[in-house]
Amino acid sequence: AFARNALAVALVDAKRPDEALPHARAAVRHNDGLIDARVTLARCLVGLKRWDEAAAQYRHAAEAQPDNMSILTGYAGALNDGDRKDEAAEVYETALAKKGDYLPVLINYANLLKSRGNHDRAEALYRRAIEVAPTFSPTYNNLAVLLKDQGRAEAALALFEKSEELDPAFVEGGSNRLFAMHYTPARRPDDIARAHR
Repeated sequence: AFARNALAVALVDAKRPDEALPHARAAVRHNDGLIDARVTLARCLVGLKRWDEAAAQYRHAAEAQPDNMSILTGYAGALNDGDRKDEAAEVYETALAKKGDYLPVLINYANLLKSRGNHDRAEALYRRAIEVAPTFSPTYNNLAVLLKDQGRAEAALALFEKSEELDPAFVEGGSNRLFAMHYTPARRPDDIARAHR
């Protein structure tokens, strides 16, 4: 079971979930108590966009290891991707209650809340994520998008600029910054033109 799981992990990490799947299934079949194999199977199913099956495997793993934040994050993610948003929110809430500073939960749950229009809570979680990991550029970008969508262009622009400062290679942050400049009254046209160069 351990060898089959190791092979499945290597294949799923190489973005070959279809090849990994039979090895992950075999590992679970040979040792049903090997939670790592169950998680690998779930990851294969996520890679194949078989969300409900992935969520079922993550649920089984979460029952065995209820404090494993990585498993809870994967479980909530599979539920969310499978358009089971209410269930995903419940799992994220459970995870936050266990470890309120776990960055993947903070960001992913904030993204879910934003998509559902719960902007105040999403903003609070993004801001908490920034406190936890102040050099992680994508969080600034995500919060900036939320603020921009609310018409808070100046605040959004400052966050886009911070995102780009932290990681100049983060293309999404730079392009979002340029877009936001067009909606910021204090920015002169020549500033915008210079930024586009």
